Amino acid sequence: MRALALSDAHITGDPEDPSQAALVALLGRVELDALYLLGDLFHAGWAWPGGLRPGYAPTLHALDRLISRGVRVVFVPGNHDFGVVPALLAQGVQVETSLRLEVGGRRLLLAHGDEADRSLGYRVLSAALRGPAFGALMQVLGPTRGDALLDRLAGASRGHPAVPARLIAAQAAWAQRQIDDGVDLVGLGHSHHIERRALRGGHLVCLGDWVGQRCELWIEGASLRLQGPWGSLSL
Repeated sequence: MRALALSDAHITGDPEDPSQAALVALLGRVELDALYLLGDLFHAGWAWPGGLRPGYAPTLHALDRLISRGVRVVFVPGNHDFGVVPALLAQGVQVETSLRLEVGGRRLLLAHGDEADRSLGYRVLSAALRGPAFGALMQVLGPTRGDALLDRLAGASRGHPAVPARLIAAQAAWAQRQIDDGVDLVGLGHSHHIERRALRGGHLVCLGDWVGQRCELWIEGASLRLQGPWGSLSL
């Protein structure tokens, strides 16, 4: 089994977006059994009746080509993916809230990582954006004004600014709870932070992002490795 997991590509739909071009090129040249997209694939997207915004077409076509070759494509929605799930389901992408795998006898849990953020402000905003009232507002606005609103909500930053220590600590605490429940390794995105941290009874791996860091988690048979700008790290 050969699988690739990555998080936080934050594709904008801009024809000049280098993140999308690089991702499409990667997916076109690798041989995979499975692809795991751990959230924030899009910087801001919505599944309109006519589909996602046209600028996302290169990525969607790349996923179509993988699925047609028998590759299992699994998408774990992130906080920037808004309402893209119906469009991805329609093209055969499997959608999960998290992934549990066994690799070489180790039990893995892969998730986007925003589950760890229990701050009141984030919880309120997340619930509002994923609720029926916001969905109704988007339908009233329509694609042009709705996409403009999503772009404003998503913000301009897609890279890896200084990561709040509060978020890093929250992800570590959340991962420890999963390890206490029987997981050996937890892999998270969301924070745009790269780290391999030993916890009590297991490890947390922060996958960074795929905007500028080009960080990837590879599963090859019974082995795991994190590939990033510094090189390769066996896990």
